[in-house]
Amino acid sequence: MPKRKTSAVWDYFEDIKVDDRRVWRCVLCKETRDFKGNTSNLWSHLANNKDEQHIEAHHSIKDKCHPPRKITKKTDNRPARLLNVDTDVENENSEIAEDGVMLPAFASTSAASMSCTSTSSSTGETYELRHMPYSISSLKFKGFFLALGLYISGAMQPLSLVEEKNFREFVLHIDPRLTIPYRNTMKHTILPNLYREAKAKLVKELEGIKQVALITDCWTSINNEGYMTVTVHYLSDKLKMVSRVLNTIMIEESHTAVNSAKELRKIVTEWNLMNKISAVVTDNAANIVKAVSDINNWRHVPCSHTELSSKGRSPKK
Repeated sequence: MPKRKTSAVWDYFEDIKVDDRRVWRCVLCKETRDFKGNTSNLWSHLANNKDEQHIEAHHSIKDKCHPPRKITKKTDNRPARLLNVDTDVENENSEIAEDGVMLPAFASTSAASMSCTSTSSSTGETYELRHMPYSISSLKFKGFFLALGLYISGAMQPLSLVEEKNFREFVLHIDPRLTIPYRNTMKHTILPNLYREAKAKLVKELEGIKQVALITDCWTSINNEGYMTVTVHYLSDKLKMVSRVLNTIMIEESHTAVNSAKELRKIVTEWNLMNKISAVVTDNAANIVKAVSDINNWRHVPCSHTELSSKGRSPKK
């Protein structure tokens, strides 16, 4: 009794014999080819023909293509990590998953759900390779994560952007092989990795700088939370003025001179700048002035805007 054909692709093909050879024949174009034992080349035939009939036929059944079943089973209770779709094994050396941070499963864009691949063991033919997600170790995968992280941080976009339906459809329209991370992956893995890389680069650059100036300011948010930002300014070896934000931190204690001085020393020590400070610019608030000049013994320079405003003069725009 012949084996029952369950694949939806057989709706558009006939299984016949020609000169004692088993072949398939497309009912749309009547093309015939040798049968290889699976439906890989049948799917490929529909996908690669660009006439209207084949395109419509492929579109009507492409959702019924079964994903690969060869997926490594988890043997412990660790969080899910992205699988390398080339080998179906966990990539322990991935830069994205460094420092023991696990990447969560990417839901509908995971390797298993996005892939629609059927590989012939005899010929190695692969159906719709162009729709298989990029390997986690590929340059394309890493480059996309890097570009996405830089865009969100540089353009100050909300992390919820990556879960927005229209954004995801837009990215997949450009390249359906891209794997779009979710918000937690951006928050706990991609952006922290970018920060560590940028910080290491700045620390190395500051090692060669002999003198720097700092600007700091404190404020209270609408939620009554206290914050402090410290910015460093210096001349590069090409005599170019460079400004970099070192830290923006939440101050849980009151904004007293002692607490402000302590937080400033902590930041300066973290960046190895203690013996390089030529001046610190702040507003004229008594607590921050005392923290800089009296407690930390740094040269204090009042903000020019604050100075002019205190004297009733408007600063030139």
